[in-house]
Amino acid sequence: MAKYLFTFTYGAAASKGLLKEGGSAREKAGRKAVEAMGGTLDAFYYAIGPHDGYFICDFPDEKGVAHGLTVLRANGFSATAAQLLTGAEIDEALKTQVEYTPPTA
Repeated sequence: MAKYLFTFTYGAAASKGLLKEGGSAREKAGRKAVEAMGGTLDAFYYAIGPHDGYFICDFPDEKGVAHGLTVLRANGFSATAAQLLTGAEIDEALKTQVEYTPPTA
């Protein structure tokens, strides 16, 4: 399974839901949704900064990630996802030889 970092930012409706239900309840609902899409939730954090929160999930393929983003966005969130790689995975990727000629002026 691949590991993904999701960021989310609440819209007005989602913020109202957070105020009503609390953070722990929303984290539990997020875990349930991730599992229903075939993934596992590794970590869930609220944040003070450019996003309202972050969570890290494992998904077997990109379909679960696309589904998760669609569910978040359909429910009042701005959301992004990025695949995370370990140092060993980067090392393996860098073994591929690539010929590239940059543009010249």
